[in-house]
Amino acid sequence: MKTKTKNFNTSAKYYDFIYTKKNYKKETNFILKFFNQNIKQTKILDLGTGTGSHLVHLISKGYKVDGVEISPMMIK
Repeated sequence: MKTKTKNFNTSAKYYDFIYTKKNYKKETNFILKFFNQNIKQTKILDLGTGTGSHLVHLISKGYKVDGVEISPMMIK
């Protein structure tokens, strides 16, 4: 596990730059088609949160979201 964490910590510096053109909002809206539309009753666990772009969009829509990320640098 240490090797994976080290790799993610190394790539974290460039992650957001590499994915600047990725449409997180569009992806989030697509994913939400599969969730209960009752926002107050829906809780989402984001595994491999990365830098949190999907998480931010979900929270902005009112969902309760918990994120898990093994790389401290991705969270930073």
